[in-house]
Amino acid sequence: MRTDWQKTLVTMYPNFTSAECRDVEIGRFLRCESPSRYKVDLARSMPHGSEEYKRIKPTIPAATLSARCRGMHSRANMISHTGFVCMDFDKKDDPTADFEALRTAMAAVPFVCYAGASLGGIAHGLFVVCLIADGADHAEAWSGLRDEFERRFGLHADVATKDPTRLRALSYDVDGVFRDDPVAFEPPKRQQVQPAPRHEYTGSTSNETEEAAMWCAREIQRHGINVTADYSEEWIRCGAALKELPHGLDIFLMISSVDARYNEAQARAKFEQCRPMAGVTISTFFWICEQYGIVYTAHLQAERERIKRERIADGQRVTNEIKELNARRAARAAAAFKTDEQLLEDMRASSPAFERLFAGLGLQLIKTA
Repeated sequence: MRTDWQKTLVTMYPNFTSAECRDVEIGRFLRCESPSRYKVDLARSMPHGSEEYKRIKPTIPAATLSARCRGMHSRANMISHTGFVCMDFDKKDDPTADFEALRTAMAAVPFVCYAGASLGGIAHGLFVVCLIADGADHAEAWSGLRDEFERRFGLHADVATKDPTRLRALSYDVDGVFRDDPVAFEPPKRQQVQPAPRHEYTGSTSNETEEAAMWCAREIQRHGINVTADYSEEWIRCGAALKELPHGLDIFLMISSVDARYNEAQARAKFEQCRPMAGVTISTFFWICEQYGIVYTAHLQAERERIKRERIADGQRVTNEIKELNARRAARAAAAFKTDEQLLEDMRASSPAFERLFAGLGLQLIKTA
């Protein structure tokens, strides 16, 4: 139990692209004790996700709530862990969630220090700050918390928060929930992952493998995940892995562009400098993506299931259409037979001469019941 957690120092930046930083108490940051509070109000006055919103957001102060850094926020510049894991829950991942009710419910979760509205307001999302046990691994704690929130509330955490140096935009919530005496979350013991990359996916052809890598890159961009946060070793490993693909440079530029310091010319030059590395293959890239929750095999399985469901539905639809068509044909045939029979009967009844004509031809009209 920690009663002084609000005094813990985190690193704050004047905006999303600056390397200038200073330490600030996390409690003050969460209460938005900043002269830039008006920018939060300005962002909330704009349509969420609009171009105006996207332009104002990077100019708002932000902090790394899980890490203290020196210089640009990155793992290479991380000097210590704060003991917190920040979890994001957004409307895009949980479109039916009642975030106002969930904010209140978070007060009953012992390891939640704070729960409040995201920059866009409570209608668009909620973020929570969780206290984790001393010495706990950030990635393991994040995975454990992700499972815990899904079990308790059915929520799906934004995978981008798995990065301890990810920036949290300044925001405020007058109804935000603070807990004075949080109990540290103890991540469950997980099977140790071997450092060597696992072969998560290797297509039977280079085109299939490249398609898989391209999908991963699009997911990285869509979620804003910085898989090259330290802009050094991990970046180079990605480059060496992607060298195997015909369009590896394009994919490398896509994943590099998420970083605030992205410079296309610099990224192109870095890719050209990448050389084969022992133990690094395209599977290394897929393994790195997996650490951030981006798993192509899971996507592939989901797509196969979707296609299977669509084919079953299409087959049922065709069967129903054939049944309906046959029923219409039978109805038309019955109607046509009845019409011809009725026509002859009407002619016989209305014209005795017509009946005599039939008799002269040796024919006889059969009366129907």
